[in-house]
Amino acid sequence: MKRVIITDTKYRMSLSPIWELGHKGYSITAVDYDDVRKNERLGFFSKYVSTRDILRDDNFCERIKENCKTDRPVLLPGNRRSLLHILQNRDALSPYCDFLVPDEDAHKEDERPRALRKRLKI
Repeated sequence: MKRVIITDTKYRMSLSPIWELGHKGYSITAVDYDDVRKNERLGFFSKYVSTRDILRDDNFCERIKENCKTDRPVLLPGNRRSLLHILQNRDALSPYCDFLVPDEDAHKEDERPRALRKRLKI
């Protein structure tokens, strides 16, 4: 059975892939950070999640690799925080799991809207 690791399960947007992929028969591993309160880790409560893991910013790469020892799962980042970790560790993670992420510069915010917000004081 193919496995999927979904990060940042505190966000409701993580529930859709958990439900859809779980319903299709995929094994789901839900991952969130240690600074997220237990009751906020929404994905951890899903009946489709077979494995749960807590990680920190300083051990993201190691914990993901550890979760990939038995098979080669697909890694789905649920938010910018995890996406940045994957981008920074792309070469280290690619032998262990599959993921589809944009180029490294794609996550950077365009400075024009930021400058406009600052000028308008919003």
